[in-house]
Parts: sequence; C-alpha cells; structure tokens
Amino acid sequence: MFQKILVPVDGSEVSVRAADHAADLARRYGAVVTLLFVSDPGAIAVSPLPEEVKAQFQFAMQEANQQMLAGVARLFTGVEVQTRQLEGSPGRMIAAEADSGACDLIVMGSQGLGLREDQQISIGSVTDRVLRRVHCPVLVVKG
Repeated sequence: MFQKILVPVDGSEVSVRAADHAADLARRYGAVVTLLFVSDPGAIAVSPLPEEVKAQFQFAMQEANQQMLAGVARLFTGVEVQTRQLEGSPGRMIAAEADSGACDLIVMGSQGLGLREDQQISIGSVTDRVLRRVHCPVLVVKG
C-alpha cells in the first residue's frame, strides 16, 4: 500500500513521535522512508551579523540538524531510510518534496518547534500548509 513515506522532522517531541509511527508503517509495508528537515534561512539572511558569522551559524545549524536527523533515523531499524536537508519555506518545501519524490504518504506532527507550550493549538501553520498543498494522504500525529 505505501512504498514511499515522507517524514518531516524538526526535532520536536511530536515530530519524533510521528517518526516512530512512520517507522512502524514502513516496517509493515516495506516502505522506503525519507526523513526531511527544512530550515528557513530568512531570519539569518536579514540579520545584521557579519557575513562570516552568518556562515558559521549556518554551518553549525546544518551540523546540528544532521545530528538530529541521524538520531531520528535510529528509530527505523530494518527500514531503508534516507535523510535530506532543504532550505526554504517549510510547508512549501515539504509539499514539493512529496510531489517530486512521488510519496504515497506523509507522516508528520500536528505542530512543531514553532509554538510554546502555552500557545498550543490543534494544528500548526506548517502542517496546515502541507495539508492544503499535497495530493497524497497525510497522517498527522497529534501533539
């Protein structure tokens, strides 16, 4: 039923729980999984920091994100998993990755790191944007 599953993660607890669900589905269906982290470099780009500091910050973020992806990938024992990092608007980039990768399913958290605990809502803006843009099923794991 599912051959390609896209799992956007941001390191939040709910995105890791979503990845855990995706791992179970991937094992059940023998699916290939793409773990995706999308960073929005906009805040760094407009920062008044010197360019060399921006570059160092960007490099450190990419390293930290790769470590986070590697940690989440450990949930996928016995599953073919690939990791990707992209830059851009997260909702748009997740939808584009789902389309270009011909994904059968997206598994993602209902909200990520963008909201503090006192701001909890039923669905975050990135998840909402993905739901509006994609043509494949989306399993949303509640936060």
